[in-house]
Amino acid sequence: CGEVALSDMGASCGSSMALCCHDYLCCCLPCCQYEGLGRVENWLEVKSAEARFVKLIGEGDFRFVESCAGNAEYDKENVYIPVQKKDMTCWVYKLNPSKGDIEVVAQIRKPSDSKSKLTPFGCALSSKGVLWICCFNQSVVLGFDLRTKAVVAEIEGSYGPNDCCLSEDEIYLYIAGGSRMGSIPIGVGRGSVYRINVSVETKSVQRKAVLCVKDAEGTMAGIAEAGEKLYCAHLQRMTVYNQSVDHPGSHNGRRFWTGLDAKSGKYYLCDNLVWWDEKRTRLLTPYYRTLDGHIGKTLDYVPEAGTCCWVGARVATIQERLDQLKDAGIQDVAELVEDVDKDPEISLEFSNKDVFEDVHFCVHDLPTNRCYNYMMKTKGLKTDFDGHVTHIERFQGNLILVNFLKHHICILPEKAFTAPPISS
Repeated sequence: CGEVALSDMGASCGSSMALCCHDYLCCCLPCCQYEGLGRVENWLEVKSAEARFVKLIGEGDFRFVESCAGNAEYDKENVYIPVQKKDMTCWVYKLNPSKGDIEVVAQIRKPSDSKSKLTPFGCALSSKGVLWICCFNQSVVLGFDLRTKAVVAEIEGSYGPNDCCLSEDEIYLYIAGGSRMGSIPIGVGRGSVYRINVSVETKSVQRKAVLCVKDAEGTMAGIAEAGEKLYCAHLQRMTVYNQSVDHPGSHNGRRFWTGLDAKSGKYYLCDNLVWWDEKRTRLLTPYYRTLDGHIGKTLDYVPEAGTCCWVGARVATIQERLDQLKDAGIQDVAELVEDVDKDPEISLEFSNKDVFEDVHFCVHDLPTNRCYNYMMKTKGLKTDFDGHVTHIERFQGNLILVNFLKHHICILPEKAFTAPPISS
């Protein structure tokens, strides 16, 4: 289909395809890889006046919130939200979207080390009431039984777990994570997927997941499973993989979505994935920020470039913590040195400077490979909320929007927008 040079910023392919690649690199690269992909275009309006907001309890004590999970088979009224407080403790909250009620359920502690600092990322809820929580900074996934208020599983083996999902029969838990650079866990770059059978009861809480996809096409931001296929969000792209414990590198990844906006040249970044429908034919994901065309294109062609970005941010994070410990004792410094070897987390300050005003999300119809893109403007809202939404849960006629930089949960009734038509 030809190539696009840097000299023509608005050029499109010499073919009849509708998507222009807007090549911003200082070299010619083929744009035919975008042909036939779901993409960012044709925004549909969402009525912000219909949105309701619930403030997280003890707002001033919060540090981080990234996801939520619901399962009507276990609880028809509530969704569950893992959050991190400023003292790095992890708590689970329960939200009733219909009534707007929110309450604390319990504190989560890592069984092998009850004093561990935990940063909760993606989560999934089983029909039996086990909330699986990715603890990114500890490279573990904890299974918390909401009925007994006890951690029933501490799963190791993954590096920097970002999101997780259950197979339709709830036999397997899939964990989307990073890889390792030497002994150091990396949360970005070429990702990995790990699998564990969670249907079998074991005497030990400590368990280990096994690799089923390695050297994926990018950072693992989100994951969903259907028919043993693994659908993964890699920020600026989405790819479907085959899985194999025996040959995790033979996944035959196939991209089916690109975050490139042909009109602006920007890349929209997707995050956690959930199923819109029970048949698992439609994916729901938020776009939580955009990247400049130069950066987005680089990451799209060279996933390892994300590793370089992470290394720089991690070094800056360590320096920031050292500055905070300049008057501290040797024990505090020793703990920081230990964290360098196992903690992939970077400072939230890198995100606080990012501006992304409006809420964007999409429903991707897999049978037709069509994207229904939605936008809700936040100007005029009385609540402090913006587009940094990392998770959207569809639950009982509402969309539950979690914003990792704001301490409000948005409840958006489906009547606020035109739902995508049912594919034939």
